[in-house]
Amino acid sequence: MWEADTWVLHAMYEHDELVSTTTADELRKGAIASGDVEPVVINGVNIDEGTTLTGIPLGRSDFPGPDWHRLRWMDLARQISAPLGASGVPPCFRWFPYQSWPARIRPPTEGSMDRETFLRLVELLVAQSETTGQTLAMCYFAPLATRADTFDRPLVVTRNLADLPSLYDWEDVHGSPSNIWPQDRSWFVYTDWDLCGTRVSGTAQLIASVVADPQLETISYP
Repeated sequence: MWEADTWVLHAMYEHDELVSTTTADELRKGAIASGDVEPVVINGVNIDEGTTLTGIPLGRSDFPGPDWHRLRWMDLARQISAPLGASGVPPCFRWFPYQSWPARIRPPTEGSMDRETFLRLVELLVAQSETTGQTLAMCYFAPLATRADTFDRPLVVTRNLADLPSLYDWEDVHGSPSNIWPQDRSWFVYTDWDLCGTRVSGTAQLIASVVADPQLETISYP
């Protein structure tokens, strides 16, 4: 249906000074053991005892701070000899071998683009718009991406392209929309709740601009 597509990889970051191999799960269990935090208990079951904290953020995510720098997926994959895409599934936790990520790395978020990636992608969509951002775009939020108390209430909102950044902090949702498309359906943005990348489909010109942008990291994947 569209001429081209690419996957935009959600940003990950690495701490400038931390070099420890301590994992996110080890940090949490250590904090519980020391009494600094309380374990999660649901219906009398201690969730922390039988689970492993991966460290992967869910939903809305921001740049973690001045002591962190952007870590490209390609660079990490090269460092640990983990070829990108070898798992046979779209970009997600299975692209790297960590059961729990090292605490020195802020993994890419699931279910939503991080703020920096979302804002930059919107800028590129606006730049491709013939109406300088006044094109109407439909934004669908999957049930897990909203704060609704039911799964049978779909959430779709309409905004001008230039106004999409305000949706990121909307209190009813957990980050960027699950799907975005314009009235003419000339492009489509797809973010799955279980994935760490967003698929962008559209004209060859649009996709070329996304792939060429130095602020975004993209990969071609079937």
